[in-house]
Amino acid sequence: MPTNKPPNRPLAIRPGVAPHGRVPGLPICVNVCYARPAKAVTRQSGRDHMGRFSKAKGKRGERELASELCRVLGVSARRGMQFQGSPDSPDVVTNIPNIHIECKRAERFRLYESLEQAVDDAGANTQKVPVVCHRQNNKPWVVVVRLDDLPRLVEILHNNIDT
Repeated sequence: MPTNKPPNRPLAIRPGVAPHGRVPGLPICVNVCYARPAKAVTRQSGRDHMGRFSKAKGKRGERELASELCRVLGVSARRGMQFQGSPDSPDVVTNIPNIHIECKRAERFRLYESLEQAVDDAGANTQKVPVVCHRQNNKPWVVVVRLDDLPRLVEILHNNIDT
């Protein structure tokens, strides 16, 4: 709906019905239609607020990845404790040392952003290899690792996996 009014200013505040219809969960007398909705941010961090369903999908993905790592590699794996990105809080914890696993369960995969997050979370001064595991709906899991880290990852897996 084109408008000449500035963004984020109410187009209509009427008792009864707003121009786009009733807002669920709000009393009828406070229906408001905005030109552009404000972006939800958390007060503590200033980052985008992740929705409940998005968080739940991420948790399901982490549990699913832990199960797949157990099946494929024969290691024990579980969902990690989340402390907002630190070396002590990978998305999935395994009994394989020196690997930081970042789990991404999304339709739109941002490869370099995800890899950068894994590198930052693994810590610059540690020997941990940052690994990103990603899966879209109805697709298999894929693993992303920097080429420079590949020999170290192979060595770690060779020394810690019983075949």
